Amino acid sequence: MIANPTPLSQRKIRRVDIALLNTQEQIVAFVEVKGNNYNGVGAELQLQLYLTAAPPSVSFAFIVTNSEIKLYKWDSEALKGPVLILPTTAALKHYDPEFGQKVVFEDYLSTLTEAGLRDLAYHWKSEEPPFQKELTTEGFTEIFTGGSTVREFALTA
Repeated sequence: MIANPTPLSQRKIRRVDIALLNTQEQIVAFVEVKGNNYNGVGAELQLQLYLTAAPPSVSFAFIVTNSEIKLYKWDSEALKGPVLILPTTAALKHYDPEFGQKVVFEDYLSTLTEAGLRDLAYHWKSEEPPFQKELTTEGFTEIFTGGSTVREFALTA
């Protein structure tokens, strides 16, 4: 949790869907997952709010929807990108072969996203997880290899 001198009664608690930690347990990225009803509005602004309250170790952010995964870079002041857009079905079908053929709600989308990220960190399912090369090119894989995930990570602002 981020230290904040604001009295507890005046703090706003925000929950990031998934926080990604490196091997030193520093937060390196946030993931915002949006389900079926997402209309494409507000997720970048929401991430921007989370990132302004984040520690300096955070340098990436993701928005995951049923159709695409967007990767952004964060430079402590502004959200850059998306620097990479990946098809969600191609990434997550590896963890659920029926993904893309059925209705998937936000909680299950979060679970599959987390499975894919953990595979990227530990290679628990595959030697080369989906889109590892593209994420390596953007510098993400290097800082997340061996890391972990935390669901519903609370930030106080």
